[in-house]
Amino acid sequence: MTTRGQVLLVAGEQVRSGHVQVEGLHVQSADVRGWARRPHGFGVEALQGALAMRNLRADPAVTITAELLDIAIGTGDSPVRGSGVFVGGHGDWSGKGDGGVLAVSHLCTGEIHTADSIPAGTPDLISSGVFVISGARVEQATTAGPVTTYGQNDMVLDNWGAVSTWTATGPVTSCGPSGIGFVNFGDIGLLDVRAPIHTNGKGARGFNLWW
Repeated sequence: MTTRGQVLLVAGEQVRSGHVQVEGLHVQSADVRGWARRPHGFGVEALQGALAMRNLRADPAVTITAELLDIAIGTGDSPVRGSGVFVGGHGDWSGKGDGGVLAVSHLCTGEIHTADSIPAGTPDLISSGVFVISGARVEQATTAGPVTTYGQNDMVLDNWGAVSTWTATGPVTSCGPSGIGFVNFGDIGLLDVRAPIHTNGKGARGFNLWW
């Protein structure tokens, strides 16, 4: 399936359980910069993704499961405006999950291109090519294709949640100021990067790892 515009999958207050299966999705274009429902943590807000899936139940007993395979976002000529793939559960300003959980057995992405257009001098707003937000538990994350970000504060791969194994077999590239190849503020078991990481621009760097 090829779409134009954001694909948004949200578990709201009436949802008690469920499973979502997505395979073979290309969000060709999207602009989510104006969406106000942004997760927040660690002193920043995050722009939503062109594919965004969240469990917004405040009840920690509510778990939504998912398998997200063969996901492509944007193109080199037309990157999406905002984040790319974006999965998360309920969270708070600490960045920790404090409610419903999104449990993803496998998140596998193809080619991803994002450009957030965040103005210079905006330290408290970010985006990411592939973003695991607080409240998400991912067993296996695989970035099989190249993930490229072009904007200010635009991370490439970012984890605020819990990932057992993250494998990157496609190149990881940031082209804007303060871009970071891989960011970890959550829990991660194994990070296996098998392709080059290239970061460009003032303040850009390959890794930002926090525990």
